[in-house]
Amino acid sequence: SKSTFFVSIPMVAEIETKNVLFDMNLNPVAIERRVMQGSDVTIEVKIFNLQSIESSSVDVDYFVKDISGNTILTESETVVVTTQASFFKTISIPRNLKPGPYVFASRTRFGDSTGTASYLFEVVGPESESSFVQFCKNSVLCLGLSLATILLLFAVTAYFYFFIGAYLYEKLAGRAALPAKEKEKTEIIKPSIFERIKARISEWREESARIREGEENIRGEEEAKRQKEIEAERKEDEKERKLAGQRKQDELSSREELERQGAEEERRKEELRNQKALDKQIIREERKKKFWELFHKIGLYKTPEEKKQAALQKEQKMREKLRAEEKSRKQKEAERIEEEKRAIAEKRGKELERQGAEEEKRKEESRRQREIEAEESEGKKLSKRLEEEKRKQEEQRRREELRKGHELQIQRAEEERRKQEEGEKRQKEFERQEQINAQKLKRIKELEARLDKNRETEKQLNSELAKLESEKKALSEKISAPDAEIKKIDDEVSNKTQQIRELSLQKNSLAEKRKTQIGELEKRHEGEKNAEGSEIKEMKAGLAAKQNAMVQELEKELGKLPQNKRKNIERWKRLEIKARLKVEEHNLEEEIKGHEGRAAEEKGRIEEDCKKSLKEINKKQSSLNKEIADLRSRKQQMLLEAGDAKKELLQKENETQETMQKLGSLAKERQQIESELPGLKAELRPWGLIGSLVSKYREKVHEGGKEKQEQKSAIEAAERYYEELRKKEPKKKTAAEEGLKLLEQEIKKEESWEKPVKDIKPSLFERLFSRKPGPERKAAEEEKPAPEKKASVFGGLIGRLEKRKEIKEEKPAEQGKKPESELEELEEAIKSLGLFRKKEKEMSGREEEIPKKKHGIISRLLEKGNAIKRGPSEYKPEESAGKKITGRSEKLDELYKALHGAKGAIDSGDASKAKELYMGARKIYVGLEYKEKKEAYDELMEVYNKLSG
Repeated sequence: SKSTFFVSIPMVAEIETKNVLFDMNLNPVAIERRVMQGSDVTIEVKIFNLQSIESSSVDVDYFVKDISGNTILTESETVVVTTQASFFKTISIPRNLKPGPYVFASRTRFGDSTGTASYLFEVVGPESESSFVQFCKNSVLCLGLSLATILLLFAVTAYFYFFIGAYLYEKLAGRAALPAKEKEKTEIIKPSIFERIKARISEWREESARIREGEENIRGEEEAKRQKEIEAERKEDEKERKLAGQRKQDELSSREELERQGAEEERRKEELRNQKALDKQIIREERKKKFWELFHKIGLYKTPEEKKQAALQKEQKMREKLRAEEKSRKQKEAERIEEEKRAIAEKRGKELERQGAEEEKRKEESRRQREIEAEESEGKKLSKRLEEEKRKQEEQRRREELRKGHELQIQRAEEERRKQEEGEKRQKEFERQEQINAQKLKRIKELEARLDKNRETEKQLNSELAKLESEKKALSEKISAPDAEIKKIDDEVSNKTQQIRELSLQKNSLAEKRKTQIGELEKRHEGEKNAEGSEIKEMKAGLAAKQNAMVQELEKELGKLPQNKRKNIERWKRLEIKARLKVEEHNLEEEIKGHEGRAAEEKGRIEEDCKKSLKEINKKQSSLNKEIADLRSRKQQMLLEAGDAKKELLQKENETQETMQKLGSLAKERQQIESELPGLKAELRPWGLIGSLVSKYREKVHEGGKEKQEQKSAIEAAERYYEELRKKEPKKKTAAEEGLKLLEQEIKKEESWEKPVKDIKPSLFERLFSRKPGPERKAAEEEKPAPEKKASVFGGLIGRLEKRKEIKEEKPAEQGKKPESELEELEEAIKSLGLFRKKEKEMSGREEEIPKKKHGIISRLLEKGNAIKRGPSEYKPEESAGKKITGRSEKLDELYKALHGAKGAIDSGDASKAKELYMGARKIYVGLEYKEKKEAYDELMEVYNKLSG
């Protein structure tokens, strides 16, 4: 038996989404896929942006799994990808990880899109040095050399053992060695074969050791070199990454320092400018304040609080208006969606109703088919039962006739011997004719089999054609369906784009509003600052005046005091005045600082509100952009599916054309067979042998005068059969009675020229259908009683017809030639009897020629029998067969009208109308007959090519 082996191959199945936005490749740095336990494996990861969308952050997941799918390691990170990104990923393999195959897999995720990549590697443990025994077990050469070495050592040991033993024996025994010849002393001692083998083995060992050592050194050097290169590359990459990170940090720190210094310088300049402008502003604000107070009193000026209140009211009204517009838009959108849902539901309901009607129609057709099959099965059972009864009766009758024939043949033995030669000649002629007929019959069977196969193939091709038409219809609907959806997607994209523009306008308006508010705030603060500056100056002037007044008052008070007390009181009084003035000045400064803090706080609040609004608008814009990208990808997918459907439709059209060409070739083949088949059937003469035998039979009839007896036997048999048919098949009673009457009339017409019976001799059919009895059968027949009657010609005909029936049953059922009941067998027998009558007329000279086309008794009986067999529902007059189609059918006219209308719509540029007319024409085309389909196919394809082009 052959040896079998199995190989296990690890496989990795990667599952991705249909639309992959970001895909990736894994390129290992190492040459080999073997990784040591506890070492690191470095892999280059490349991520590609396949849809050319904007720069986006992509989530990347890394996995290390074994072949069973168990996860060993997982890592995740986020990578920013514009067109593509490339970087190195280092994975540390645990020291306790079992040796074997593992998979390093990565996955990119962006929204609903997922891309995958994988890399297969093998984890190996530390290599242990194999022993010499283990090495030799694995190497056949080493094992053989080891055995040879052991044998050599054994031989050398044995040699030395016997040599030294002999030497010691001689020494101990005291026997002197024989003196060697001088010639032997001069001979050169050559090394033995074992020594030469040993030397060769030693040389081979040294050479192989040197070669192996050199290979190991080269391999070690290459491995060390490769490891050094990998380590150098890794260090260089790490160094570059560190340098890049350091440079980035230095740049960031220097940029931050420059920004901080610039901001500090700008702040100092701003403080100087503010300080310079403050004095000017105080004077201007004081002047403006008086004017604004005057205008406010007379009602021509509004305060900032009043303006802010008015602006808030206006903004509230605007928001209410926008809210109302948004509400109305959403309501309209909901109504439109509801209308679309109603239309889809209505269309689906109509489709379900149509499918239900088709299902009912199919069920009704199936029920009718089952009823027809049940009726046919009942008819077949009845026919089979009648045939069985008839066969039993015929078998009994045949046995009786054979018995009588054998009894009569004893008397005719000498006559048979005399005419044996003539019978042999007739037999040869019969065999020759039968051989010719058999060849023709075989050819007819072959043609009929080809015809049946042709019809079956045509039926199959028609079913395939109908299936292709239904598939083409479904594909056409699939092609036309996405148009509305694509239009809807375009509308949604335009709406969302409009929303993005509106949000951009809102951003601009927010920026303008912020700028306006800050300008107004700065103006107001500048006026307030100027007013406060003037107020501060006034307060300082008041404080100076107050200080002078207090000093003067103190001088007056001190002038009244004595000199020794004046110094102490003056010093304390002056300190008190300074402290009081200092407190008032400090309160004034605190008030100024509080005003500046309120201004900065109000400005910061405006900035914060503006930032929040801008952030919300940016969020909405990004959401709308993402929705637009999803809609566009969906539209692209629908367009791709429509393109695939168009290609598939074109393929179905090609298949339809090929099927129609096959149908055309089948029609030609069927026409050729149908033209050849009638000629062969006309050449086939099933009654040729009977016709040749009829002449001899007529001679014997004229000589013996037994026609009346034969006629009576035939009439009795016919009456008996018709009586049985009346009992078993009541529906065929009328046709059977008419056939019997016609048979009696035909026989009476021919009785006038028949001669009386002269002598009782065996009939031709008895001699034909009887066989030569053997010695045993002759002895048995001699014991039988004498015959009472001769065998009838009708009985012999029935026996011969049974053989003809077996030949005809081999023909296909479509030819309608197979007798399926006793009535048809009887009709064939009557037909053969009529042929005998015509042969008798030909022999007697009363009828010179048999008419080729004469509707006599046999044809009328056959027509009646076929009518009974078909039944009232299937029997149709001859004019139905000759009915021909004149002109086009109504469906074909409707098809041409629809196609001409579609062509006109295409010429006028109305594609939707042309498509609608083309779909209507397709529906009509499916219901046409084969010839009409063939006629209209080219024009239908012309319209289709125009629409698809």
